[in-house]
Amino acid sequence: MPSLVAVPLARFACPEGRVVGQISPSGTTDTAESHLENRLAELEVRLSLSEDLVEALNMTVYRQQQQIDLLQQQLRHLYRQLQDAPPASEKRSADEEIPPHY
Repeated sequence: MPSLVAVPLARFACPEGRVVGQISPSGTTDTAESHLENRLAELEVRLSLSEDLVEALNMTVYRQQQQIDLLQQQLRHLYRQLQDAPPASEKRSADEEIPPHY
């Protein structure tokens, strides 16, 4: 007949340092498993929120790039208008002169 040997129970601690349960010699415990399931669920929620945040930031960057493109187009148009305008040093005719009260 085999003799019985006393095996001490191992304590399981989470990363925060709390002891969440004891692991029996068979290696299972409901408390440790439920803690791991809770942590997994929390990580899944965080991942989902992070994905939503990345998508929102991506849309913001996209809209800002569209605005930059539009502003650059407007700037090129204004630059062309400035290049096509007559130089300011040319004399204006009397008809084009602005009255002094303006």
